[in-house]
Amino acid sequence: FVKCSVAATQALEGEKTAKLILDAYWMQGQCALMGRDFSQARDALQDFKDNANINDPRFEIAKTQLSAIARGEEPGGVKKW
Repeated sequence: FVKCSVAATQALEGEKTAKLILDAYWMQGQCALMGRDFSQARDALQDFKDNANINDPRFEIAKTQLSAIARGEEPGGVKKW
């Protein structure tokens, strides 16, 4: 988890192309979910969703994950945290 988060952060600090930034937000969000850091996941996924094209296949996944976090559920919607 830590290595994943560091890689995502470094990607955001590197080359600033729109695609790489979106990929970095996505990776940060997914890494944070794996590490159960729901606050960081929410922030990264919101940044992703705010900047992603609605046609990006990850867009709907991010919306679903953000909704689950807002309800206090894990992104799978099964367990409460």
